[in-house]
Amino acid sequence: MVQLFVSEPLRYAQAFEILVERYQGKVFGLSLRMMGNREEAEDQAQEVFVKVYRSLARFEGRSRFSTWLYRIAVNACLDAIEKRRRRPQAADVEWSDLAETEPVDTELLRWHAPTPEQAYLHKEQSSVVYSALSKLDESHRQAIVQRELEGLSYQDMASHTRIGLSAMKMRVHRARKALASVLQQQVQMGMA
Repeated sequence: MVQLFVSEPLRYAQAFEILVERYQGKVFGLSLRMMGNREEAEDQAQEVFVKVYRSLARFEGRSRFSTWLYRIAVNACLDAIEKRRRRPQAADVEWSDLAETEPVDTELLRWHAPTPEQAYLHKEQSSVVYSALSKLDESHRQAIVQRELEGLSYQDMASHTRIGLSAMKMRVHRARKALASVLQQQVQMGMA
């Protein structure tokens, strides 16, 4: 694709458009889970593709393109979250929107298509979990999203947040406990 960029810019633009169409659902879903806000997620997804466009010539191919794109998306979201942390504002997230985002691992879904009942139950369960996630503090929510929803390793999480591996494992453990506590409260209140 890099060679295409240099030799035929018009075809490069068309090829890039295909990449955007292919990955925009995953990038938006990741951004929404990390940002917790639809508008910010849309902005971040757009920003990710701008960054990819500008830096595609530096893609060395040592990893899959999707891995490289995912790393850019995670870093962009983490940077935006850090900026947002410096200027606090209320989150206007509709966590139920997350239940409708593209799943991270679509290959598993291809092997086992859910029945309508299973799809409904999944959507309801997702809604309950995302509602509980919205009640967690930012660091716990990020830990759950990155580890459980996006499947990042502890090492990757630690390196991107610039904390130690042991501290990251403890953060995920505490986040899981906090999430379980919120879910338990919802069950007791009859919300789940």
